[in-house]
Amino acid sequence: ALKLYSILLGHCVRQGGDKAFHAVEQAASLQRVCVNGHEVFSIVLSHLLAELIENGTIANIDSMMDISSLRGTERNKALKQSARIVTQAIISNGADGLDMASAVKQWRCLRHLTAVTVAVVTTSGFGVAELFDYRNQNASAVDEISGGLHGIRLPEGAISGITASDAMAGAGFNTHDSANSPERHRSERENYRRVCVILSSQILSLLDAFIFPDTLDASQPTSQLHGLTLVRSTEQRLGQAQGPLLASLIRLSLLLMAHLEPSSVRFLQCCSRLRCFLHWTLELIRESVASGGYSAAFHELTAPLDRLVLAIVLQCHRAFSRCSAVLIEIESSPADKYFPSIDSRQKNYRRLFRATLELREIVMAAYRG
Repeated sequence: ALKLYSILLGHCVRQGGDKAFHAVEQAASLQRVCVNGHEVFSIVLSHLLAELIENGTIANIDSMMDISSLRGTERNKALKQSARIVTQAIISNGADGLDMASAVKQWRCLRHLTAVTVAVVTTSGFGVAELFDYRNQNASAVDEISGGLHGIRLPEGAISGITASDAMAGAGFNTHDSANSPERHRSERENYRRVCVILSSQILSLLDAFIFPDTLDASQPTSQLHGLTLVRSTEQRLGQAQGPLLASLIRLSLLLMAHLEPSSVRFLQCCSRLRCFLHWTLELIRESVASGGYSAAFHELTAPLDRLVLAIVLQCHRAFSRCSAVLIEIESSPADKYFPSIDSRQKNYRRLFRATLELREIVMAAYRG
């Protein structure tokens, strides 16, 4: 029933505008009016994101694009087709693809879904500050559910929606309930860890197609300008609490960096994505400094972004430590203990070293400013 509800929500989201906004907000109200509403909405939101990733964000996508012009490997990639149409509309100011108003509606819906996802993750006890609480770290070398080394291992392909067993593991947990002891708080928070990681990975994968479209050359300044223009906007209907979309994307990326398996494909993607987000954040800070005429850090105009840059640097240092722990574990164990073949082990080696290089570039960029 929840999966069917998510499919119907997906159809509403594809219509865009206030209709989509109210449909998602009505679903979010389950958290207040339903027993275990937080868990139920987490399941609905996850299946909604999975449905949009699979079937795209534009209604009747096949009728709006010449499928025969696509390469064979792309014919069923509705999300990339949706992103291509929206990108063309934005770059051409509505002359190509969708009209400009429809393209803006599409992006506002995605921005709204991002804000809702960040709210769910934060309510579950995974805000930026909580990521630095050493008492919340899992000391186990192998994740019990996914089998990941020093982190959660997610599939390399599409991530299916959260199951009821995943979400209901933390049923009854309330971060605002003062009656909960600190020990119980940490234990029940741990039950939500996998749910929040899946939600964060899904929404970032959904937005990747729009922020980093295949139709634009990433090395060109116009591509960077396109992405920065999209992520600097704020969801006005939900207020200013979360700041620009870029801040929400960094919060979700920090969560993935703290809890994904360091030698996985998802972790490497997270590091590469976060590196780009950091450059955009520094660009926004430089713009504010130029317009405000000041040079002090944590000024009221840039304090939220300054804090996020600091969080990125600190989380990178912790990620270096986790990468080192994974490398030690692999080196000191038989080849077949964690991996099915020598080739798989070598791939994990290469991803681990590539991730550390990305982390190094992030830290250096932050120190250079």
